[in-house]
Amino acid sequence: MQCFFSPEKSCEGNIALILTEYFCTEDEDKPAVSSATRALDCSDFPTQAAAEMARVLKSRGRLGLTDMTVNDPLPHGIQSLLAWLPCVVGAGTPQAYVTTLQSGGFADFAIEAQRDALLDRVGDVRCKLLGVELAAGSGQLNLGHLDLDEGNRLARRAVELIEDGVAGYTLIAARKE
Repeated sequence: MQCFFSPEKSCEGNIALILTEYFCTEDEDKPAVSSATRALDCSDFPTQAAAEMARVLKSRGRLGLTDMTVNDPLPHGIQSLLAWLPCVVGAGTPQAYVTTLQSGGFADFAIEAQRDALLDRVGDVRCKLLGVELAAGSGQLNLGHLDLDEGNRLARRAVELIEDGVAGYTLIAARKE
């Protein structure tokens, strides 16, 4: 398997954002493309992935990424319901990102919680669930086996976890050493 990073473009001010793409190929004709955050989350070698991000940056270049983070383990019921969302189940602590990025050659970290952004995302989901509920109630949509009550319960629980500080959305910026 070959893995390499390719910045989409050179950024003014020597900053590389999450636009850095991560390519892993087992078959050179079929590369898998993902974000820098996913490269750290999903790689079997996150320190190697961080080092490769540092390699493509100019001297003293900056990296910025955002991701879902957790400060405590998610309750088992939430983990099992969201097992198909790698950004939720695979979420780590902000410190875990810092440790990985430090090992890859980054320093001077700035960590900023983006709690409101995550609450906005959950609010969007709740609005969409309401739209589905209204369409189903008016007979315009057949839900089949979809359980809207469970979706609404999960959305309410997500808000509780965010407000309690268990789950969050974090911006992490660092400089290449």
